[in-house]
Amino acid sequence: YFDGYTFAATGGQITYSIHPPGALPNGLTFNATTGALAGAPTVSTSAISYQVVATNSVGSATTSALSLTVSDGVVGSMNITTQPVGGPSGASLTTQPSLTLADSIGRRIARPTAVTVSATPAGVTVSGTTTINSSVGSATYTNLALTGLVNTDYFLIFSSGAFSATSSAVRLTPGAVSSLRIDTQPVSAASAGSALATQPILTVLDAQGNVVNDR
Repeated sequence: YFDGYTFAATGGQITYSIHPPGALPNGLTFNATTGALAGAPTVSTSAISYQVVATNSVGSATTSALSLTVSDGVVGSMNITTQPVGGPSGASLTTQPSLTLADSIGRRIARPTAVTVSATPAGVTVSGTTTINSSVGSATYTNLALTGLVNTDYFLIFSSGAFSATSSAVRLTPGAVSSLRIDTQPVSAASAGSALATQPILTVLDAQGNVVNDR
């Protein structure tokens, strides 16, 4: 997978060529009219040195030596570039995570590659779009949410092929109000119209049983 690159020169009718001839790896093509380098390499390569020559009716100009390597496209490392930040339980994370994918020697994986996220420890639920495809070596989530308990360290685990990366700890705040718990039952007054002998006390809870005490 290769996004492509176009070489450009000025000076009338230009013809482009690669020096030495045949230097490009299999699957890449070079357009002699437009100077466009494109295609999908079929094999991985170490660094290839080549030059582009632009020729018109007057003469030619040659670039300095250029280097091209082709990754095997196999993920060799994953790096979390934006750590997730928690939010209310059941709601989207305040900060969505992003990652980069590289091969075994640090070259970004250009082709779209699936990345899947899970969460630990047991009892937490991760929702949203949990599997996404990278784009030119970057993968950014947009709608992940965690449902769990407050005062608990949760971790997101991102996986692609045989490699994975674990986020820093994520903590949640109480989610949306879901129920009320009566902690102290009311006791009637000695006479009608008087204040209750024991006033009721209630606790506001979210769907996971977290005490909603932040609103």
